Amino acid sequence: MNKKYLISFMTVVEEGSINMAASRLFISPSALMKQVNSVEEEVGATLLLRGKKGVELTEAGEIFHAGLKELLPAYEELIRKTKLAAQRAAKGILVGSWSVACHAVLPAILNYFQIRHPEVELVFRNISSIVDMPAALEKREIDVTFSFGGKSRMTSQLQYVTLAREEPLLLLPPNCEIPMQREYTLEDFENRALIVTDGSVSGWFDRFNRYVEERYPGIRLVPFTENEAGLMEMQKLGAPCVASRSIVPRDSRYVTAPLKLPEDFEDPLISIDLICRRENSPLKEQFLQSAAEAAKVIWFNS
Repeated sequence: MNKKYLISFMTVVEEGSINMAASRLFISPSALMKQVNSVEEEVGATLLLRGKKGVELTEAGEIFHAGLKELLPAYEELIRKTKLAAQRAAKGILVGSWSVACHAVLPAILNYFQIRHPEVELVFRNISSIVDMPAALEKREIDVTFSFGGKSRMTSQLQYVTLAREEPLLLLPPNCEIPMQREYTLEDFENRALIVTDGSVSGWFDRFNRYVEERYPGIRLVPFTENEAGLMEMQKLGAPCVASRSIVPRDSRYVTAPLKLPEDFEDPLISIDLICRRENSPLKEQFLQSAAEAAKVIWFNS
């Protein structure tokens, strides 16, 4: 059955008038009537009653109209999915991105993959927010997407892969009063001062501060500003600082050491994550492997 004719029939019903429907469809009333008659002939029933006051649905017309209201959107969705599948087969991988942070690493990751696999074309699609991302994956509007941490809003149909992550460091000034150790825990700072940066990964440090205040009230948290004045204040206090790799000074007098956090605080400082559908695909595995390699090179060697 001609989809164009079905839309014409629906328009006539919505407008309640052949002339008004014809005007809306930019065709003549006689041409529109031929389309509606063609639908009725194919169905084998009179669907519309024509009168001076307009058109009305017959009983058969009401049944046909109700079914068509469900059928047409489903048909449009089927066409959309089919075109996307064809596009994926022709183009390769549809990559979605939703966050500004993601844009900082995504071009380099895509470039890394493209150099190694020039035969695969990557198509970039912007996703407005993390809320829309799972639906875009499940509807196959995209094949993979990236984010910086956070497994909320994930569903069981999606695969969540951490490509690279950075744990917090402990930065010790030259005059640090804490004995040197290979690794430290929060218990080492009971009844001592611990400096905490207010820098670029502020969300993580906010969560860390709340955690320490609740679980380790004996630790005195001191805010730290990422500049020379902050380093001078650190030396003045002689206290270690919980920090990200980006603020470690080049001064060899400063020493870094791992900070082992409790198991109930499973929250990396920074992570680069890839999300995709749970399905076997050689192309997807190929992309995932390259993305993992690129993420480590880009982030940890930057």
